[in-house]
Amino acid sequence: MKKLAIILGIVGLVATGANPSQAVDVGGVVAWHDDFDLGIGARGVFPVDAISERVSGSGEFLFFFPDDGGGSVDLTYWEINGNLMYDFPMPSSSLNPYAGAGLNVARVSISLDLPDNPFISDDSVGETEIGLNVFGGASLENNSSFTPFAEGRIELGGGEGFVLSLGATMSFGDDGSDQ
Repeated sequence: MKKLAIILGIVGLVATGANPSQAVDVGGVVAWHDDFDLGIGARGVFPVDAISERVSGSGEFLFFFPDDGGGSVDLTYWEINGNLMYDFPMPSSSLNPYAGAGLNVARVSISLDLPDNPFISDDSVGETEIGLNVFGGASLENNSSFTPFAEGRIELGGGEGFVLSLGATMSFGDDGSDQ
């Protein structure tokens, strides 16, 4: 319960810095985790001008497809990330590097397909962990609302691994595009 209160508090702080009249970027992600293979997901990015015009918040959900070795084992892994990131200015370039940190909530579960056995009461087990992550990446700014990005993230606790992500977001908001 204490962990949930901490997460909700941080989400609340980040959300209060977001201005709903500003643009929000939403898009898709393809990721690779060093322990859980290929994953897909969705990402949202929003400005947090209450902190700085160079700071953005992001939320991300990734569902991975780990190799469970086949047979009677079913391995499932997903994670949710809530981050703050800082954009580093590069005035004469369309490349927009950034770095940040945030919370990682990871869920792994294993189900076994076993014949009925009176000595085995549960054929599945799962665990949810909360940790931190640090990351860096770059997006490619252009004259459209479509923004591709690439990112590397180290998860400290929670997912405990290294994740590479590629994706793109599309801007929805106050500039009149895509509404």
